[in-house]
Amino acid sequence: MSDMKKNDENRYQNNYVLIFDWMIRKFELKGNKLLIYAAIYGFSQDGKSCFNGSLNYLSNLVNISRATVIRTLQDLTDAKLIFKENYHQRRSYKVNIDLINERIFGIPNQYQNDTETGIKMTPNNKYNNKYIYILHGEFKNVQLTEEQYNKLKERNMLYYIERLSGYMEGTGKKYKNHYATILNWYRKDHPEVKTEDVPNKEHKAPSIEELGDYLT
Repeated sequence: MSDMKKNDENRYQNNYVLIFDWMIRKFELKGNKLLIYAAIYGFSQDGKSCFNGSLNYLSNLVNISRATVIRTLQDLTDAKLIFKENYHQRRSYKVNIDLINERIFGIPNQYQNDTETGIKMTPNNKYNNKYIYILHGEFKNVQLTEEQYNKLKERNMLYYIERLSGYMEGTGKKYKNHYATILNWYRKDHPEVKTEDVPNKEHKAPSIEELGDYLT
């Protein structure tokens, strides 16, 4: 058995496909397209990584034929939902982060498209992490960029990600800027500590009673 096949078997035996409602509502995906897209999203949602496994991996994971996998990947590529790249002489795929940011998070276009790849280009690199949002928290509903997440980590404030995640899931409440909300909550809990990048508008932090079991 080849190393690639062994790696694929280990992957799909211990992996799962996570489907978000926006994949269905916003992108109108269903069936094989939905499952394949969700699988690739799981590998490339950070905007930098990609899926570079074999066709057999996707075939076994979703329980469809290789031919169906190939057709589905082509359909998703034609629709600009995913991009195909070369990784060490192997095909690899990643989701169109810009499209997700625009349709799901409401972030407008910031840069011109590269005509060959369809990926927006910055002067020095293909991706600008300032505009790539990744879902965090137990319920995968806290939207933070890599830069924002790292700032919270440096300040030992990751607890507030879980706190916000549980609060939004439990109450259905939404916030326009999750990073600013977390900073405001922290400032309310620690008035003696100054935090930067906090807007004037206050976001009321939930009480212990309001959070209930989500704090445990």
